[in-house]
Amino acid sequence: MKDLSWAKAYIETFASGSSGVLAHWADRDDIVHEDPVLGQRSTKRSDVAATFDIYANSDRTNGVGIHTFRADEFFGDERCGVTHWTWVAEDCAEFLGMPTNGKTLTTTGVSVDIFDEQGLIVRELAYWDAVGIAEQLGLPLKKPAQSW
Repeated sequence: MKDLSWAKAYIETFASGSSGVLAHWADRDDIVHEDPVLGQRSTKRSDVAATFDIYANSDRTNGVGIHTFRADEFFGDERCGVTHWTWVAEDCAEFLGMPTNGKTLTTTGVSVDIFDEQGLIVRELAYWDAVGIAEQLGLPLKKPAQSW
């Protein structure tokens, strides 16, 4: 059954690298992982693996950073689900090409997962708040005025 417990178990595998992550994915090469914010679209199992391997970094000195994800909510069923999550990035030299100056960054996002008949992921779309990251880094952003 897909629920918050499933989402927590899945997202916790990010810290162990692609082997743990891919255990939740269908074992075929027509899977898709897409993160439009990062401009990433992976359409093969090996590319999906490479997408997640960065999150298994445990070296605080290499500039890649320590990435922690937490599943906060899950909505869905056995065929489609949405996980609302929090992402914390520590010890990153830069984020989206912007220097972090040692700041720990936090953002939230959602992942939409489509599951096959066996309950394994065949497609995942991830959306997250890059504007919030830019604000944490002190970039002068001008948001649209609220109309309400």
